Amino acid sequence: MRGSNKSVAIDLMRGVSIFYIVGFWHLWDLIGSYKFFNNSITKTLTILALSLFVFLSGYLLAGGVGRVRTLGVVEFFKIRFLKIYPPFVLVACVFYFFGLINFPVFLKTVLIVSIFDGPTAPTIWFVGMISIFYLVTPAFVNLAKESRWKFLFAGGGFYLAYAALSYSKAGVDQRVLLYLPSFLAGIWFATQSVVLSLRGKAFGFLMVGASMLLMDHYKSGDPQFAPFFAPVAVFGAVSVYSILVEVEYGEGVSRFAAAIAAPAYMLFLVHRPVYAVVRQIYMPDSPLLQLLALYLIVVPVAYFSARY
Repeated sequence: MRGSNKSVAIDLMRGVSIFYIVGFWHLWDLIGSYKFFNNSITKTLTILALSLFVFLSGYLLAGGVGRVRTLGVVEFFKIRFLKIYPPFVLVACVFYFFGLINFPVFLKTVLIVSIFDGPTAPTIWFVGMISIFYLVTPAFVNLAKESRWKFLFAGGGFYLAYAALSYSKAGVDQRVLLYLPSFLAGIWFATQSVVLSLRGKAFGFLMVGASMLLMDHYKSGDPQFAPFFAPVAVFGAVSVYSILVEVEYGEGVSRFAAAIAAPAYMLFLVHRPVYAVVRQIYMPDSPLLQLLALYLIVVPVAYFSARY
């Protein structure tokens, strides 16, 4: 697998997953006029899109593309963590300014402790969770390179410890239990150079199909708070990744992938504040025009934010 082709596949997956979450799942939910979009298929795709993004985050942080040198802990935080944290804090400030969160939630959000003591900020809870994953990445990458068994033992112990905390203490965000395995799987695939077999890919998609059937019978709220969907999240993510990195991409697809991947992180961060601003200034009566207006504003703002 050529590194450049793998990079195209990863850009494509990152971009499509975030554009799906923002452009379809979140904005349609904020408009609130189209309820048909919320069904077992779209709920499963939402979990799959977020888990794929989490998987790719772990994969890239562990040096999954090319021969990325191992970073020291201090260097890792300077180069990787500080790349995502300042925009996250800035957007949290915007959330607070526009009344989307109160001061206690704002403070817990910027200190990255809200997932341990909720409530969490809407939407950007996901980035707070990713930030926590960043903090533990150097340890897990070193363990994975040192010993497979140490990595598996530490990953399992971390998961079980968080699960025990979430079930014993109110306010601990259980969505972490859904996405943490995908992040650890990304580190595992990168450090162990895992290649999923055809049987493994088929099993992953079988899990996704089963999840769509289970969603019809799940009546206990948001499935993202149900850890038993974690196998669907992780197997679905690794199956999509394993298939798409084997595809040969042309120049047009390469440019498209780069174009949608570049603003993905900022698109996720800024779309809700932009919605709040637009709603206060002017919002058309037609739901379709509302969506169109948001698309025409949110995407350029994300591109500008990502560039500058």
